[in-house]
Amino acid sequence: MPTLASLALATFFLLVPLTPSVASVLQVCVGPAGALLAVAPSAQCPRNHGKVSLPVGASTTVNYYTVQRPTELVGPGTITAVTVSCEDGDRVVSGGYVHTKDQPNLQVSGSAPTGERGWLVQVQNFSETLSYELVLYARCERLTP
Repeated sequence: MPTLASLALATFFLLVPLTPSVASVLQVCVGPAGALLAVAPSAQCPRNHGKVSLPVGASTTVNYYTVQRPTELVGPGTITAVTVSCEDGDRVVSGGYVHTKDQPNLQVSGSAPTGERGWLVQVQNFSETLSYELVLYARCERLTP
């Protein structure tokens, strides 16, 4: 007996013409018990179903790279916001920072994405005399060829 998934795929191949050089997308409604229903791109899913788009024939390889910002010096008694950015046209997926070890006077109050391409870290140096080093990183998804 064929499974619902194979029936959905069979329906897709009957409804959508594929050529080797053209990537297509399979639109599937997923029911509460995992039942699959292939639908036209403009069709609505039945109640209590979620719609999922699955690439067919396209490369699903995703390329990531890491950007490291040169070391930033956080001066005494300062609040600093530092950013690192992905290359033009690409998207930030995560980020972070490393600061000088065992520095109780350095407090990071935020580390989050900023826009589509950047990662921002906000830090405060409570020391009145010492500067601390801060290095930022962004993990980027390559969207450009």
